[in-house]
Amino acid sequence: MRRLRAAALTAVLALAFGAVTAPASPAAFRYIRSFGSGNGMQSGPGQLNAPRSIGFARSSGDLLVSDNGNNRIQEFRPTGAFRLLFGSAGSGNGKFNGPYGLGVNGAGDIYVADSSNARVQEFGPNRAFIRAFGTFTGTPTDLAVAPGGDVYVADGSFIRHFTANGSPLASFGGPGSGDGQFNSIVTGLGAGPDGHVYAGDYSGARVEEFTGAGVFVRSLANSGQAAVMGPNGIAVSRTGEIFVTDNGHERAIELRPDGSFYAGDYSGARVEEFTGAGVFVRSLANSGQAAVMGPNGIAVSRTGEIFVTDNGHERAIELRPDGSFVRAFGTAEPGKLDNPAELSLDCAGNVYVIDLDVGRVREYGNPKAPLPPCRPDVKGFKISPKKVPAGQKATFQYRLNEDATVRIKIAGVGSLPAQQGHAGANAQSFKKVHGKTLAAGKYRATIVAKANGLKSKKRRLKFRVI
Repeated sequence: MRRLRAAALTAVLALAFGAVTAPASPAAFRYIRSFGSGNGMQSGPGQLNAPRSIGFARSSGDLLVSDNGNNRIQEFRPTGAFRLLFGSAGSGNGKFNGPYGLGVNGAGDIYVADSSNARVQEFGPNRAFIRAFGTFTGTPTDLAVAPGGDVYVADGSFIRHFTANGSPLASFGGPGSGDGQFNSIVTGLGAGPDGHVYAGDYSGARVEEFTGAGVFVRSLANSGQAAVMGPNGIAVSRTGEIFVTDNGHERAIELRPDGSFYAGDYSGARVEEFTGAGVFVRSLANSGQAAVMGPNGIAVSRTGEIFVTDNGHERAIELRPDGSFVRAFGTAEPGKLDNPAELSLDCAGNVYVIDLDVGRVREYGNPKAPLPPCRPDVKGFKISPKKVPAGQKATFQYRLNEDATVRIKIAGVGSLPAQQGHAGANAQSFKKVHGKTLAAGKYRATIVAKANGLKSKKRRLKFRVI
């Protein structure tokens, strides 16, 4: 129990780092590498002490780790090699006192909740200090960067909302048990692909959803078998899944965008699946090779595979979307897990597990998969309406696997203004191109996305103006 509670202090990690590929075959999937060295209590370069949060650098795909016990951020290359560290103990610019939540925006800027210094610090893609910002009444812990770049920070029973450059926009929440209030402190924070914000109300035993502007939407995970007691960490995937650690019930749950969820039942040694109404569907990971003892972190890939850290058995497992067992990993050297906490996936589909007590982040997957950074990809390119009335507005729609700069060109006419697209669904409307209305006729549009110094494949469509 101590091990799970210690691990639960680590915020749940979003599956938000690019496209997730289909799972590797059993023959291809194996331990790849570890990030970090030492015994979990040392302070040399590359040694981690109580890692709390991870992220991925935009341009290089490097792994960023908030090294809480050593008051710094460490960076590792995708190969696992230590690259650099920044920050040290103190209160000056670029120094930390308990770095906790970490987030990266589409431009590559890094935000760190500097908890005991009661501020947020921002660093550029070159890791140079840019600014410190925020006026906090408590201790900022969790931090979320929304798809549009705004920053949300948990501060006691409040949520502070800032622009990407640190200008304050709003505060919402506050003490209380009503809608949009928090009974004690906000203990988890995540931003969804639609810009909505999710926050855990620890003593209020619920998760609350707000619009990006701070308007209360609804309470989640507060009734029936989905009810939480002490939600501790929250993150939201690029496809909208909401991950919550439920400290009081010693479990983790995942809320899907349609309201259904997976719940890890620590004492019952199983993972259960429910509909959004809390109606029992089936039990998972409770028999045979898949049986778990104390499920902790839960993550679901975009293709539906379920990953669970099995704390009691010191391993992680993968299940197919139908719940059948695929594999266990982290059970033997190299790559043996001691206290597996949270999970995350990179854009190649590899799995990263925080091994809390030994100060490691361990990577598993297909060693032949391309290393991050990954190439952006465009899907679902279409136009609405399909037949555009001359002089009327039309809208291009598309989906991205990650944040990218997007250009749409209409052959023989010109290009629309470049747009900063975000992971998930995007749209760009137009009535004129370069000040000209499209005449009746047939046209061909091409879209290309650029991120991490790489370009996507071109996608094309034909449309008609009538």
